[in-house]
Amino acid sequence: MDDEFKICEHCLAENELRDEVCLRGTTIEKCLICQSTGGHALPVCDPIVSRLQINYFDLESDVVGLIDSVRNDITTELTVGSKFSRARIGVKDRLIFTSKYSDPPSSRKIYQYLPFSQKDIDRPLIQIATEGRLNRDRVSILYLASDKDTAVAELRPASRPSGLYSRI
Repeated sequence: MDDEFKICEHCLAENELRDEVCLRGTTIEKCLICQSTGGHALPVCDPIVSRLQINYFDLESDVVGLIDSVRNDITTELTVGSKFSRARIGVKDRLIFTSKYSDPPSSRKIYQYLPFSQKDIDRPLIQIATEGRLNRDRVSILYLASDKDTAVAELRPASRPSGLYSRI
């Protein structure tokens, strides 16, 4: 029996970490941490597992101080059912729409874009997450806005030539 202490895929909440453990981990019978059976695990000394000890969501002390100084001005109560908007750079896929079903029929092909939606518009994968107002590079945070226009404006569309955005 392997005496090395391991963390399994079922112990992890972050999808990217779980995928990495599944990809590189060894098969285990039972996790000593969460007691789950089956699955894959990596030793706690593995660099990807060591990353779990760092809380990337902790804010720098000067940012905490700044937020505290304006907390009364930026705090509001939300009601159940409040809706927020989210925008993300890019699209899920580029589709070819054949115009033969249009009225009148045509032999022309029209290209359309399939936007990200539902889970796809969630926070970006850590591999493509860039630095933001409150996050470091490769740390993904879900930013939301109070309306669609603000969500798109937050992406700074004027500085990005593609103009392809997904929003909910």
